[in-house]
Amino acid sequence: MPKNKKTVVCLCGGGTGTHILAGTIGSKENFTVNVFTREPQKWTKEITVQSPSENKEFVGKINIVSSNPEEVFQDCDIFICNGPAMANPIYLKAMEPYLKDGAIIGSIFGQGGFDFAVLDIVGGREEFERRKLKVFSLKGIPWVCRTLEYGKSAKIVGKKARLQMAAIPKTKGVENDLQVLCEELFGIPTVILPNMLCITLVPGNQIIHSGRYYGLFSKWTRDIEYEEKDVPLMYQDFDDFSAEVTQKLSDELLLLKDGIIKKFPEIDLSPIIDLKDNIYAAYKDQVKDTTNLKTVFCTNAAYAGITTPMHKKDSGKLIPALKSRVFYEDIPFGLLLLHNIGEILGIKTPTMDTCIFWAQDLMNMKYLEKNGKMNPEAIQDTGCPMKYGIKTIEQLVNNSLDWK
Repeated sequence: MPKNKKTVVCLCGGGTGTHILAGTIGSKENFTVNVFTREPQKWTKEITVQSPSENKEFVGKINIVSSNPEEVFQDCDIFICNGPAMANPIYLKAMEPYLKDGAIIGSIFGQGGFDFAVLDIVGGREEFERRKLKVFSLKGIPWVCRTLEYGKSAKIVGKKARLQMAAIPKTKGVENDLQVLCEELFGIPTVILPNMLCITLVPGNQIIHSGRYYGLFSKWTRDIEYEEKDVPLMYQDFDDFSAEVTQKLSDELLLLKDGIIKKFPEIDLSPIIDLKDNIYAAYKDQVKDTTNLKTVFCTNAAYAGITTPMHKKDSGKLIPALKSRVFYEDIPFGLLLLHNIGEILGIKTPTMDTCIFWAQDLMNMKYLEKNGKMNPEAIQDTGCPMKYGIKTIEQLVNNSLDWK
């Protein structure tokens, strides 16, 4: 690309992540920023981002903000998906007609088989390689952040010390190029994960949210309502039962890891570790008591005060947030995907299945049949490998082996 030509970045989604990136990337002289959102009328052409820890304020310019794919995606060099996992297939389908050869597609949070979805939308690996496309996916979002005024301003509350990224094609050249790009885009040192499976199997939200919510509401019925003062905090009030369920989910995740390594010992899944250890590795000195999983949640300063997602009824009473990401992201793009991997490997996941059965009843879905097997008629709005025709362990690991 000529030095005087700006790199065009399109940010997909209207959430806080897009606000932060519009302000930070949009403030750089060498980038042009477009925003793809359902509510373009609520956005201004300048976004202000406060970053108190850096003693900085960024003012980013937006070139185009629109809900029309043709307006925002034309001539884009980089596409960054900033929404929840269930939004990624929507973004990918919208951008596909406008993907030029050599385009880069990224996700700030790759849970849910992001690499499977990209290859599927472009017509498979052969077409992906022919068009010289590249994909990066982050293990977790780069900041703790919040929107101040929608479409106008946001705040970086805390910034991660480092980012972890996986990429396809899995070659040293591509991985190194995308590592450099991520450090330029996000302004945070970035390390390369061994492969995409290290993100798909991440011991994160998909087991934390599911285990905690099941622990809190497994006996909930629709006639039960709560006063705000009676709802425990999401993490600070972690109880023994929630910890037990969440630990079992972590244990089953590690069984899947071991099953993959047993058949493909050359695949490096070393970043997939026990949940307690993973949380401590991320927060370290912020965790006061590392005795067990419960104490790690209860004494993690980064989790202090975080409320449990709830839905407030017109009466002011609260019920579980049945339409939230806890259900529509962490089940079909989390536990169900992991269950599907278990089916492929021949490994049972009883605790995951218990949580899925409980959640699908509340969602009026039928992801699993009564016999515990995947329901092929309910996979379309999921991130499951089965959706993409992946039925064998060889197909599952294909993206995570070295590309020739």
